[in-house]
Amino acid sequence: MEKTVSIPHGLKWKRLFRRLVNKAIDAVFIVKSRAGLQRTAVILHGDSCSGKSTILRQLRRRYTGCTYLEMDSLQYWKIDADPDILNVALNLLAEAGVEKDKAKALVRSIDEFSRLPGMAHSPHRAMVEMLKTCLANDVVIATCGNLPPPHGEFGYYQLLAQCSGKAISHVLIAPDKAEYVKRIRSRSALARADSLLKNYGWRMQNRASYDLVVTGNESMARMLESIRATIK
Repeated sequence: MEKTVSIPHGLKWKRLFRRLVNKAIDAVFIVKSRAGLQRTAVILHGDSCSGKSTILRQLRRRYTGCTYLEMDSLQYWKIDADPDILNVALNLLAEAGVEKDKAKALVRSIDEFSRLPGMAHSPHRAMVEMLKTCLANDVVIATCGNLPPPHGEFGYYQLLAQCSGKAISHVLIAPDKAEYVKRIRSRSALARADSLLKNYGWRMQNRASYDLVVTGNESMARMLESIRATIK
């Protein structure tokens, strides 16, 4: 049985205080600028504790003109597979004027990916939420949650790009192993370290399939510039 590590009460207050300080700094010192992206979906991939959510928050603090989607906010791990959500996806695509054949192919790719063996949590909600957000917004920056990897089967991202008119950039957040272990420790996730490092190794073996690989220590300006360079 997997052990859970509780967060000390004092540490919770420190994190809350840090968030309040960051908001105050944003309000006084940080001047937001436009991200300079158009018709683009950027997906931040990486394992738990790699820094995806931190980077998303930093980008949100500094750049306007984007819709930011934090997949963990969906709490997809608490939700069972929902076959009806595929009809929701079809309706969204119909309302957007997408050709029926393309719409059906995209929905089929969502369903087929969800049927892969060993899937810990149903990806239906995350994949449909990504579709919904891309159809409704010009520029989307999202964490991967339980979205497929870029080298996944069934063509989800190719079909998503066709149906939403978006260029899609896959960014892997990949600190070196020693740094990643530090991040695991700092997030009180040592009980899951073995499984996290196994997934980390798998992503690193497939790093060539991502459009951009960063450590997470780069400045936001440099990271955004690198993301822009991946857009085709």
